[in-house]
Amino acid sequence: MEGAVRIGAVNCAEDPMLCQSQRVGAYPSLVIYPTVLHIKLDNLETISKEWAPYNERPWIVDFCDETDSCLSTINRRKLAAMLNGLVNVGTINCRMEAELCKTLMRTQEVVFYPAKLINHKTEKILDSLDPKEISEKVISYLDGLEEIEERELVQLLANKLSYRDAYSFIKESAVSPLHTLNEKTYIDAINSEKLWIIDYFAPNALHPSVEELSPANFVQLVTGRTEDETWVVDYFAPWCGPCQQLAPELQRAARNLREFDEHIHFGSVDCETHIIFCRDQRIVSYPTIRLFSAKVQKNKRDTYYDYPSHMWRNTENIERWVLSMLPSLVTTVTNDFWTTVLDANEPWVVDFFAPWCSHCVQFAPVFEQIAKILDGKVKLAKIDCEQWPGICQEAQVRSYPTVRLYKGKRGEQRQDVWGIQLQSRDKDMLVDIIKEQLEMLTGHDEL
Repeated sequence: MEGAVRIGAVNCAEDPMLCQSQRVGAYPSLVIYPTVLHIKLDNLETISKEWAPYNERPWIVDFCDETDSCLSTINRRKLAAMLNGLVNVGTINCRMEAELCKTLMRTQEVVFYPAKLINHKTEKILDSLDPKEISEKVISYLDGLEEIEERELVQLLANKLSYRDAYSFIKESAVSPLHTLNEKTYIDAINSEKLWIIDYFAPNALHPSVEELSPANFVQLVTGRTEDETWVVDYFAPWCGPCQQLAPELQRAARNLREFDEHIHFGSVDCETHIIFCRDQRIVSYPTIRLFSAKVQKNKRDTYYDYPSHMWRNTENIERWVLSMLPSLVTTVTNDFWTTVLDANEPWVVDFFAPWCSHCVQFAPVFEQIAKILDGKVKLAKIDCEQWPGICQEAQVRSYPTVRLYKGKRGEQRQDVWGIQLQSRDKDMLVDIIKEQLEMLTGHDEL
């Protein structure tokens, strides 16, 4: 249903008032918006003349009687979605609201009414049960709609990938205080007596987060990358729908990861323009995301790694995958925990984790950042409690992730297995706590 319906979720434990306002009393509850309003005798005046924003819009009312010569539930919802923000869509059940239908002198048909004027004298019968035909006819009744040529519409909606994108763009533009200036309106603006704040910009032109690659600069930038550089390359085709969906996700991942490590670079190759090059690269499907790892990673056998086919191509998963492929300053310890950590003279910080734990997955890149910040000051390690449950049970690890500081043994006696538990997952807070502990250990600030 992508491109036609957007799906969202509300945590009613965190926002109970919102859920109550929507009359949600049981969980889970699925609600479809925009809603079709059920008009009754006791709410007609209020809903059509007092309640905003309904009192500002004209109406389409579907009358139903025992003949069922009315819109289906699905078609009512389609109509409400097509005209959302422009026209209210309501329904009257004449079997239940016989008096109201008698007042309006109507028991069936789909009828148009102007705003605040639901009565027999103002009605216009729409004479159709097809949502598209109804919407086209109703739009012709609306005042103040400016007509534009087909060429202008195509230009206006360029790069809008679906009906939903186009609809959202039009709806948001209608209320936006932001003006896009062309040459004429720009001159009018700067010559006017009004105060204007103008942003001169070129999207991604100066510092693009994803570099456009050709066969020539691919050899220079990717093949000839320095030993500590990692490249993530998206091989795409402009006509490919999944490629278009991936583009914004990749842009966000590129920006986020560049902040984490300046040696991570993202690029893209248009395989329609460079078809022979992509064929030589053995690209067989679009999009293909390929990571060219840093050459300092001696344990990496391949020159590149393709994005796993079972993973969603969204920002969060792309970031996790890339981070898992980077050179790590965090040591993986196993049953050598006793000798490597507990028998060590120098301090260690250990992350006890489980691979199925979502909080552990989210914390992993934070732990890598801490390792970079404290490199040379303290060693960091991680231990998989799924593979080594005996060690984690001995250390009395009861939740994941658990982060502990081991200050280093004094004399010949091994450190105790419990260490000092660090009660935070925030990067800056953990760095400050570790620094404080090490200052107490040394008696002065070595950091």
